[in-house]
Amino acid sequence: MLVWYSVVTWRVPWLSWLAVISLTVTTVVFYVLPLRYVLLVWGVVKLTAKLRRPDTVHHVGLVDFLARVPSNRQLVCTLKAKFHYASSC
Repeated sequence: MLVWYSVVTWRVPWLSWLAVISLTVTTVVFYVLPLRYVLLVWGVVKLTAKLRRPDTVHHVGLVDFLARVPSNRQLVCTLKAKFHYASSC
């Protein structure tokens, strides 16, 4: 929950911009293309992934995105290190 809070409150600006841009692109795609076609293409890609590249490792994009967001403690330690304060991190 704290990870989403960090994204929404723009504590890590480049990840917040990435989220805004990806939501904008997704909105435009759903506006231009019918949902049926988007789901059809997504399903074909998902089902044929092992046939196209059998040696790849499956990963979830949303989990990878959230794993890159630092925790509040890491943010505080980064700010302390940036301003050369004595930190106990």
